[in-house]
Amino acid sequence: FANDDSYNSVRHYHDKQESVFGELTFHASKALAFTAGLRQLHATQRFTRSALTQFYDGPTPITPGYGGQAPVDAKWNATTPSLKMNWQVAPDVSLYANASKGFRLGGANRPVPDTPLVEKNCTELGLPANCAPAAFQPDSLWSYELGSKMDLLDHTMSLNVAAYLLKWKNIQQDISLSNAGFDFETNVGNATSWGMEAELKARVTPALTLSAAAGFTRATFDADYLAFGTYDGDGKPNIRKGDWVEGVPRATASLGADYHWAVNDTVNAFVRGNGQWTGKSHGTVLRGDADYNRASYFTAD
Repeated sequence: FANDDSYNSVRHYHDKQESVFGELTFHASKALAFTAGLRQLHATQRFTRSALTQFYDGPTPITPGYGGQAPVDAKWNATTPSLKMNWQVAPDVSLYANASKGFRLGGANRPVPDTPLVEKNCTELGLPANCAPAAFQPDSLWSYELGSKMDLLDHTMSLNVAAYLLKWKNIQQDISLSNAGFDFETNVGNATSWGMEAELKARVTPALTLSAAAGFTRATFDADYLAFGTYDGDGKPNIRKGDWVEGVPRATASLGADYHWAVNDTVNAFVRGNGQWTGKSHGTVLRGDADYNRASYFTAD
């Protein structure tokens, strides 16, 4: 249709990844095994963009403008080791321990226009007026986990429990400029996360299985992050030591039931019900955002 294209943006991401990896397992005994693994990664990204922005006064274009962006080229290398131990304490009980490094690639952001509305939205959230970076950097973590898997009561019940610790560096987080209609990825400091979880399944009868699970996580920033703006003019940073990491509920719990039966010799049927409770969390790291304090909620199906 003529004269209806007010904004056009063409973005191309060209990604390439190469890696080599290997894993070696040593059986110290029939019951005890140790595994070591290593991965070496090389990745590149080239981001290009072209755009046309045109404003209209009724049907007449009055301010045509052409915008482009120089290519953004990036490359990353990462070495990620892992160590695992599994001990079959009894035929139906095992203990395990894992330590591994995780790595997530960075990348280019889609460009956010430097308009008065965007600048106003950034300023209201305590960020610099032109707050969206052209790209964001990788983040990485070390994960440590200790747990047990148990098959109990003549295989009619299973119980899995675990405790974990994560040290997370240069965290990638999504920032929403909800009033301006844009968002972007950026890096927001370091955090420590630890928690526990448990899962129980019980076959009450040959037809009925019940399940329950619960988890607790404490994921908080290690220090104030001064580069991410201040809140409400008080000079204090948006991100402060001890603040909860975005999107991580403090606790979760679920209950479920599954019932199977035979309709006839050839047709089986089942009915299943589940309930999931998710605790309080932060929907963003920006204290001035309406989604900063996200309430707990319950879903069922």
